[in-house]
Amino acid sequence: MFTPQDLGGVLAMMPGFATDDANRIDAENTVSVERLHAGVTKAVDEGIDVLAACGSFGEGYALQREELRDLTAAVVEATRGRIPAFIGCIGPNSREI
Repeated sequence: MFTPQDLGGVLAMMPGFATDDANRIDAENTVSVERLHAGVTKAVDEGIDVLAACGSFGEGYALQREELRDLTAAVVEATRGRIPAFIGCIGPNSREI
């Protein structure tokens, strides 16, 4: 578990790493886990200190529940506890959150 003292340095806000067909209205499973994993791994290896994903800057509202689950799991797997990672919990109502 990370403490407040672990939060410092460079905070990176990452994009959602979408699949090629994510722009389609009928698209499903639009998170590219492979791209996400590669991007997060590179960012951590390059020296970021804290990672934030799925904030109110886009992905949080745009993803389906399963996609958010997949993105969250991929971020946890890619960071491997090396740095603190924050996943946004936003939605249209507090009961869902």
